[in-house]
Amino acid sequence: MAWRAATLQERDFFQGLVHVAVAWYQAGRGNHAGCDRQLEKAQRRLGPYAPRHRDLELGPLLDRLAEARASVAGGDLALPEPFGPGESSALLADESLDVLEADPLERPVQENA
Repeated sequence: MAWRAATLQERDFFQGLVHVAVAWYQAGRGNHAGCDRQLEKAQRRLGPYAPRHRDLELGPLLDRLAEARASVAGGDLALPEPFGPGESSALLADESLDVLEADPLERPVQENA
């Protein structure tokens, strides 16, 4: 959990991005309540960083989170893509997100021999 290495001012931003991913994961598992909770947490954590943080346009993402919550409230877990065309690749290419080092408390997962 690299977000632990982030400064206090940055933690909510990174945790918000994690909540986005977990919301889509929960939708894929058919978990309405879990998906809605994660979407709410993502909106709450990312909202204060809008409209832009670390070269990521948060307005469109927050709009998609709101659309996703409306879908879930209506019983539909077929969520819209969280990022539009090119947005996710731009996020992945953003070198400013590479500032975190591995958490020294994390240990590599050992596979069963």
